[in-house]
Amino acid sequence: MSGFQLVPADGGCPVTLPRGETVIGRGPLLGITDKRVSRKHAVLEVVGDQLRIKPVHVNPCFLQSSENGDLLPLETHEWHSLNPGYYPISKLWRERASSVADTKIR
Repeated sequence: MSGFQLVPADGGCPVTLPRGETVIGRGPLLGITDKRVSRKHAVLEVVGDQLRIKPVHVNPCFLQSSENGDLLPLETHEWHSLNPGYYPISKLWRERASSVADTKIR
């Protein structure tokens, strides 16, 4: 396993990410039912000890800025590195690296 988990902010069961690519979106993996989220909304990829995301749907993915808390849209079909911390993914999921202390990303 990779050491990365998606942990629901509401305390639900974590989802462990395997090495390589994982498609995320609406469906049973994350329990997302919001129709604005595609079934294939983005791809998370674990490469070594790094996690990155590539939005693949016309509806945008956002990353919350650590500077002022603004939501910044991510370019579609481009990889974006994620630092260990919290990321709102629809149902307020957060990414957690088991070997690194969690850091709040605002």
